[in-house]
Amino acid sequence: MLVFEIYSGIRIFTKNSGMERSRCLHIIFLHLFSSAMAKWLMLATGIDRLIAILRPINHNFWSNTVYSIVISLPGLLFALAMVVIGFVTIDDEKLNFCNPVSVLIINVRIIYRFIVIGISIITIILYSLTFIILFVHTKKSFKNDHLMFTIHKEMAISLALNALFFVISTFLGYLVMCLVQIFSFSRTTMDAFDALMGLPILITSSCTYYLLFWRAHQYRALFKRQLRCRNKLEDKNVKSTRLSHKKYGQTRVFI
Repeated sequence: MLVFEIYSGIRIFTKNSGMERSRCLHIIFLHLFSSAMAKWLMLATGIDRLIAILRPINHNFWSNTVYSIVISLPGLLFALAMVVIGFVTIDDEKLNFCNPVSVLIINVRIIYRFIVIGISIITIILYSLTFIILFVHTKKSFKNDHLMFTIHKEMAISLALNALFFVISTFLGYLVMCLVQIFSFSRTTMDAFDALMGLPILITSSCTYYLLFWRAHQYRALFKRQLRCRNKLEDKNVKSTRLSHKKYGQTRVFI
């Protein structure tokens, strides 16, 4: 998504952003797919966190592969539907800016925006419920366990920050675009908002990892442990290669 936005930004600054809708869609249909999929993934993350709090035992014992497929399938269908509808309704109208919002015809664009706003509202509700449940559960269950209280407190703050960034970026971004559409601003103004709102919306797609790395001690510890394991594996491969070379006069790598 970021690569496509950088490419779009270069075209805008070089005053070469205008093109026919048909050409635009053929260039950025993967961007449209990933953008639509990203909206669902934020909701899926909210669902996953709520399930993890309400049904922790079931959540831990479910098959990761099956669970990932089931929770990702609605987003894949939604993203695929947007791309297919985009190609079915394609025309050669001249666009001032080529991005996942403007590439859709006006009727489909309005529906897409309201769907995203609906997804955003549900996501905010789920994050809020998870935060409240986690905070109340922590307060009642871990009064005498400082370590567990600290861990759950970190989780609650991370969820709150994720929800805050989601509200600031995706929800407000699409809400502004809908208001611009409702109040019937000029075509140039609407196209400008469509282009500018894409930048804060990208925050949602990248902030989750950095927020977790910043706030969650366990996440950082697991990440560092993976790096250490990888380094140890590489060292082991190097040592095995040297021993093999000494013994057989040739190089082998044992994994």
